[in-house]
Amino acid sequence: MDCVNLRERFGRQYRVEYEESYYAERGAGARADDPWLQIIPCRAGHIYPWGTSTLAASTNTRGPTARKLAALDFTTVYQDGDDGMTILFPLERFPKVAALMHPKRRRQMTEEQRQAAVERLAKYAFTPAVQRPETAQISTQGAKAV
Repeated sequence: MDCVNLRERFGRQYRVEYEESYYAERGAGARADDPWLQIIPCRAGHIYPWGTSTLAASTNTRGPTARKLAALDFTTVYQDGDDGMTILFPLERFPKVAALMHPKRRRQMTEEQRQAAVERLAKYAFTPAVQRPETAQISTQGAKAV
């Protein structure tokens, strides 16, 4: 079964990370793309895929954010625990849920900021290695004796 790929759908605007089990399953240096394990971290918890057109929001507490999400007419409370709630909602209602969950945004620069950074950091850029012919060393490994 396919699910919503959060990185493709919301990755330009919000931070998309992998949940902790991703690295437990694949190792610290993993680079495999697994949409099922993607999350959008939020101030009040996190949002993650639940299916092809459904997302879930897990709150960190049962406080006001969880109560406001549960009160929305398009949400379904899936789990109600002592430490928070898991609430299901349709993909097209993401903006309304995001307004309550406060997802962490990606840093974005204007073109002027980007150009200023390029100019400011230019002196730290790597330069190509150049070897002068008079100081070049000639490798003798693999050479046959005559």
